[in-house]
Amino acid sequence: MQSNLMSEIPDITDSELWIIETTLAERYGCKVERQTADAEIRLMPSDRALSSCPASDWHLEGCNFIIFKTGSRKNRCQFFYHGYQQ
Repeated sequence: MQSNLMSEIPDITDSELWIIETTLAERYGCKVERQTADAEIRLMPSDRALSSCPASDWHLEGCNFIIFKTGSRKNRCQFFYHGYQQ
């Protein structure tokens, strides 16, 4: 039953993209080039199966950032550097 709910994660809306772009511009003082993508993640640590989620990512100042949309009004974010930079 739960996997049916997970497959219904809505796409990132234009309004949500505007929020991301505006926040990045305010934070960095310039337009940040970002991309939209689909990603497969475990929504819960106990999940064995991966769920497809819409995502938005960007690379800035040597760091990679990604926001996953995990449900309606639910998001998860991550940032990471290359292993040798940590």
